[in-house]
Amino acid sequence: MNASLKILYFPGFLISLLLVFSGIKFFSNNPCLDFENGLIVCAASDMAKITKTGKIPFEDSAFDLSEGKLSLNAARNETVAFQLFLKSNRPNAPESVRISIDNLLKNDQQLFEANNIRFFKAHYHRVEHGGYEWGPKSKVLPWPDDYPDALIPQNMECGDIVTPIYNSFPVPENKTENQAVWIDIYIPADQSVGEYKTQIKIQSGNMINTIPLIVKVWDVTLPEKPSIDAVGELYDSYKMEGVGTDLREQSWQDMAHCYQAMAHRHRMVFIERLVVKPEQSWDDYNRIYDPVLNGRLFSDENGYTGPGKNTPISIWRTPWPQSFNARVKQALTDQQVDRYELMAKKWRENIDNNHWDQTDYFAYIFDEVDGATDEDELGDVSDDYIRMVHHQMDRVQKAIDRGTNDQSVDLIWTSHTDPQTWDGIPGEDLKDIIRLWSPSANSANVDYLAERRKAGDKIWFYHSGHPAIGIHSINASGIEMRTWGVVTAKYNFDGHFMWALNLSDPEQPYHYPGYKKDDDRFGNGSMVFPGNKLDTIGMSAVPGPIPTMRLKAWRRGLQDAELIILARKAGHDKEVDQMLEKLLPSALSEGKGKASWSDDPQDWIKFQQRLLELASHH
Repeated sequence: MNASLKILYFPGFLISLLLVFSGIKFFSNNPCLDFENGLIVCAASDMAKITKTGKIPFEDSAFDLSEGKLSLNAARNETVAFQLFLKSNRPNAPESVRISIDNLLKNDQQLFEANNIRFFKAHYHRVEHGGYEWGPKSKVLPWPDDYPDALIPQNMECGDIVTPIYNSFPVPENKTENQAVWIDIYIPADQSVGEYKTQIKIQSGNMINTIPLIVKVWDVTLPEKPSIDAVGELYDSYKMEGVGTDLREQSWQDMAHCYQAMAHRHRMVFIERLVVKPEQSWDDYNRIYDPVLNGRLFSDENGYTGPGKNTPISIWRTPWPQSFNARVKQALTDQQVDRYELMAKKWRENIDNNHWDQTDYFAYIFDEVDGATDEDELGDVSDDYIRMVHHQMDRVQKAIDRGTNDQSVDLIWTSHTDPQTWDGIPGEDLKDIIRLWSPSANSANVDYLAERRKAGDKIWFYHSGHPAIGIHSINASGIEMRTWGVVTAKYNFDGHFMWALNLSDPEQPYHYPGYKKDDDRFGNGSMVFPGNKLDTIGMSAVPGPIPTMRLKAWRRGLQDAELIILARKAGHDKEVDQMLEKLLPSALSEGKGKASWSDDPQDWIKFQQRLLELASHH
């Protein structure tokens, strides 16, 4: 039976009535419903980052449950998400509930199959050290407190194997606490345009509470192949998943496919830090990555649902060692350089043999070697050193080009230094050396890099802080990582790079989600958690990738970027520019003072909806 409900009216109701009589548009501003069985259910966007005891904000009328429904807007081949929050209002409230969504229907036409909707339970991490004072000091949400981040799926999906993790969602007994439930809805690429309606069912025992849900599908289709490179690195793959580090093992290969499928579903590429030496066989490597680089892994046959079906990944790292970190101590020997030529030759032969011709490739050999580093923010280096290290980059890139007999593998340049620093200086200028530029966001000189892109180079950036780019810590709003895709599209860059995705404490990754415990960028190095370590937070261990709210926010920004590109293609450059100027006036090297982008979720909700409108008018 359906339980009756009553609307919760918050303090300020009388003031709201006065606003109505003053002629100001009025909403009841209530994201919560109070059901008669003591259960409270609240709604919010995918940008809400609410602590375990935080208040649920009113963000937009689309999530105003007193209006009687939840409303979402989506393109085809897009994943839209929202959150429900479970609370208790009386001692007899249910201890747990089951949540399901009926088929979304329009004139009896079904919107999705069951495997196109996914439910996640948010895990709350205790943030004790979250100031984000490394490098550019950035605005964070208050700490210490308990913030949601890891999103534990109801069902772990690895290929065509689905392993249930839990059946119901807990309802906190304490009236002051929340339990966030994240819901992803993927809209198939061939879905017809229209408004689809259904109900969210929240069941406890024989009582079913319902919330109407409407999804409007616009006449817009996101591309199968991402327009933007979104790359993140995996470290010690996949040691914490309990499959060791030997890629020859079938369990390791299966786990790699699980991670690659999840990355593809989020319009990203996860890069394992593997090395294949020239004298080694390619058999094991090819067995793992041929399905990734020809797109077969992302097929119905392999249980894949989401964007990029049957589509190879767009970018990939060559399996060569990252030999130089922070500094190059001395010039490379001729034998070292010759070895890069040999590795490139073997790589070229392998990709030709496997017909991996739909993917771009890069080599990651030098990392932050010509300026400031994470440990050395000043980065005082001599001119002689800069000339030496840039010459080594030149030698290595030319050796790679000789080995491939073309320019199909670009040496990536990462640095905390503005590349214009060396422009025009003999022996230091990088223009004729580097073809893939990836400075930290605060060093990304937009004017200089725009010229390099016109010259045919590829332009990325990587993490930094305010006001250059949104931050990647757990105690940051869901808007922060969303900025990455929008900034990339705003400045017409080709992509961006996240340095580490799974570099957490090996024993307690959910408690210490970072590459070192004293880093106050809480979560730095960890955007994905190991399912095999769920037992450290009181759940059954189920090996496989556990996404995070930050990863979902990153995906949201990548989808925004696709909508920006599609709206421009539809002939709406002027309005898109005006929207971006209002929502996110400046970033990267143009950012000054405080972060410029709006921190109001409603602005971003309206932004996405207007992009859908513009892109559909083509």
